[in-house]
Amino acid sequence: MQLNKLDYNYVAPGEPEHDKTIFRVSASQIHKFTHQTALWYRKNVLKEPLEQETPLVLGTCLHYLAEMYSKNGTISNDDREELYDYLALNRSELVDETEIRFQLTPMWKKLRDHLEMHPIQLSEVHTTKQIAPSIIAGGTIDGIRTLDGSQPTCLEDLRGKTVQLVDFKTVTAVNPPKTVLQEYKQQMYVYASALKAEYDITINEATIIYITKAQTNRLGIVKKDGTRSKLADVEPQVAEVTIQIDEASVTFIDSLIQLIAESVTLFTEQPSLRHILMQHQEYKGNSTELPYIFTEKEEMEI
Repeated sequence: MQLNKLDYNYVAPGEPEHDKTIFRVSASQIHKFTHQTALWYRKNVLKEPLEQETPLVLGTCLHYLAEMYSKNGTISNDDREELYDYLALNRSELVDETEIRFQLTPMWKKLRDHLEMHPIQLSEVHTTKQIAPSIIAGGTIDGIRTLDGSQPTCLEDLRGKTVQLVDFKTVTAVNPPKTVLQEYKQQMYVYASALKAEYDITINEATIIYITKAQTNRLGIVKKDGTRSKLADVEPQVAEVTIQIDEASVTFIDSLIQLIAESVTLFTEQPSLRHILMQHQEYKGNSTELPYIFTEKEEMEI
């Protein structure tokens, strides 16, 4: 069965299949390596199936709509069918499809209006850089804005230029944040490092576009008589927050990526250390065979 276009592992027609012998350090997962180490290994190295949840599915739908709109200037019937199929494939006790459908219409309207006023010139582009013989780091960039007014069709068109990165984040707060979390910053640092290494593209800043959920049926604090007044509904909001990316930031992320590469290599070559690297005692003695090849083996002279 062909993967749904919204699926993380989807490969568009004409694109090369993902090489399963190559380990990919995902830019969006960098922060989890240092703050949720066991979960990072379970998801990224051991490939344990972790169920989708409502916020992730909602965010994926909005990302897809933004990508299609930025590329084509409209949302086609095929795009809608693809989105509906994705929701159907991810039905579970952890995914509230009713809530997602309720939120998508107002959230997408606000995001579409924002993109009309503040367009992006290139959307959903993939970039990676080599870290070790069989380890790469990078991921898919939500959007790129050019600073010279050009309309690129691919990253090669931007070689040697300076551009701005764009990333979409959905939030549950009533008002969009005015700051950027460290995990989002690190994700942008990885993209900046990969773009510079592979295309000589310079990134001096990145913009996070926050999209809040519609707030309905809210109640105020409990009064003395035990009742609670109904609060006014709040429509979704869209706001941008820009961060600077300097040489020190890229140097930091390169050192962290190198640490991850060395840790995963050790995880593969010495299974007896896996529970220590994962910081999870239950994985002591784990010897699951992994599909990745991290070192180049020399042929024996016989």
